[in-house]
Amino acid sequence: AFLDGDYLTGNLFYVRAFYRRFQPSANDWQRGIRLPYPIDAGVARLLGLVWSRGIIKKSSNGEMNFINVQGRRFDTPLFEEFVAQAFSELFNLEKKVGEVAFRIPSEYQSANGNREVRRPYVAVASSAIAGFLINDLRIPLAHPHVRQRLPWLGRGVFAQNFFEGVLAGSGTFYNNHGRPAIQFNSINPAYTNSIADLLANLHVEPTVRICTNTSGNHSTKVTVYSGATQALLDRVDVLNPHHRRYLSERFSHTIPELSAFPA
Repeated sequence: AFLDGDYLTGNLFYVRAFYRRFQPSANDWQRGIRLPYPIDAGVARLLGLVWSRGIIKKSSNGEMNFINVQGRRFDTPLFEEFVAQAFSELFNLEKKVGEVAFRIPSEYQSANGNREVRRPYVAVASSAIAGFLINDLRIPLAHPHVRQRLPWLGRGVFAQNFFEGVLAGSGTFYNNHGRPAIQFNSINPAYTNSIADLLANLHVEPTVRICTNTSGNHSTKVTVYSGATQALLDRVDVLNPHHRRYLSERFSHTIPELSAFPA
């Protein structure tokens, strides 16, 4: 299951004994915001996805923090089936998935004339949650392309679950000579190096290389080739429905069914 525990004990009074750096606003108290305690595999999965796809912005008066977790064009099922529901369960927030349109740069526009893509997102306004993520869990939430370090969740007992969230949010499967392989791509080498470190913590040695596109822009790619990908698939949960469908249809790879929450 995506989440494993009963998180409704995590009210702000209760968790203050364990998390000391978050600062709730009056609005957080009024809405009954909760923070998950203890951290478990399900929490680590969501936080891996938040680390890979989330950003935090401050309100104009500096009193409220906005957490925006944004997916890719094929991630709507992931956000509808898991991300919004996980936010609701972990933080006692009813969240719905929104969509935002992005204009495709002219050099990437397809022959059929598509000029924009629509991407799913979940937005959360909460100083308590933002402080919990940044200050208590030390998850850096600048834009994914500029963040520098792998948080502690990627180095300890929950590294595999944290990776499952990162894979769901930022990983891409592709066909490597008839076998599945995994790739991560970013314009920021520090971010992709953090992903390479995360894989190393799982005893996987990826290939890291710098690429240049036709416009002269550089990016860094982290690739897990077929043998290591198969070994990963034998022990990690594939959370993204798009990934699961691709693996099933392209490679007849059987993946156990997931449910969003345990029965």
